[in-house]
Amino acid sequence: MEIAAPPKPMKPNEIRKVRESLHASQTAFAHFLCVSPKAVQSWEQGVRRPQSTALRLLDIAKKNPKFLLATVSARAK
Repeated sequence: MEIAAPPKPMKPNEIRKVRESLHASQTAFAHFLCVSPKAVQSWEQGVRRPQSTALRLLDIAKKNPKFLLATVSARAK
């Protein structure tokens, strides 16, 4: 089994682009990532940076947004 390298840090505009690619509000995106809407807002404004777990989910969302949406949809059922 191969262990993936840690995801690279994302710039605020990259985080916003990932969210927008999902057509999600900051609140909905926060729900997808299991963080607060304030956290998403602070990432997009460059006030704070996402921690490792959120960064991993952001990386998944960036590379395969449909996977994240399917996972969240399955969890909601």
